[in-house]
Amino acid sequence: LLWGMSIVVWNTGTFFMFHTQSAQTAEFWGRFLHVGVIFLPVSLLHISMLTARVSRPKWLKALYGLHGLMAIIDVAGHFVPSVHDSGYAYYSQAGPPFWVFVVVYSVETIGSIIMLIRRLEFLSPLNKVRVKSLLWAQGILIFFGNNDLLPILGIYHYPFTDWRIYPLGSLAAVFYGLIVAYSALLNQLLNIQISFSRVAGRTLRLAMLLVLELALIFAARAVSGGHQRVRNGRGDDGLRGEHDRGGEFVSV
Repeated sequence: LLWGMSIVVWNTGTFFMFHTQSAQTAEFWGRFLHVGVIFLPVSLLHISMLTARVSRPKWLKALYGLHGLMAIIDVAGHFVPSVHDSGYAYYSQAGPPFWVFVVVYSVETIGSIIMLIRRLEFLSPLNKVRVKSLLWAQGILIFFGNNDLLPILGIYHYPFTDWRIYPLGSLAAVFYGLIVAYSALLNQLLNIQISFSRVAGRTLRLAMLLVLELALIFAARAVSGGHQRVRNGRGDDGLRGEHDRGGEFVSV
């Protein structure tokens, strides 16, 4: 549940941050989306342990506590203290705690990948399929997550090109979410058939897919937000020009 909510919060924040015209509002949504980003790697690590049949270590609770502390720091305004306007969208300005998170995120993600690869040879064929799905999800998270990190570093165009950098990580998170959800449902992590009736279990699965589809819509709108923002600015100028010309005609 925490993992699914993290994806929804991430994509929702990205959507609204790309559509706002106010720096103050962008700061709010920047902090909002990072709450989801903060809990994403630790919840995925937990899911990976369950899928790979690894017993939950005692330090996992402490790790959740560390991420909870980072979320509190984010809400307090120290994680992303401000935003900067790239010309086509607002992006977060990272504070010192953000770079602590980057280190923790890297250790958790790389450690999770190593754990899954090592467990492959000890698993049944069906469990291997689940673990390989999670490995794909981890790869998507790393590759496109690094893409979203570039604007925070002040890099708004891909090297040696004029192509603007958009939050592809939010878009890829939808496919990443589908892969992890597929693995989780195969593995019956939620134990739906025991806790609920068959109808309730199917309803819950349908709801999960609906949430992921909504996240896809948010991500797609976020990618187009920058272009829309520029077009809206030009459109407003055009309307003002037409209004001025209309006023001159009436005066004559």
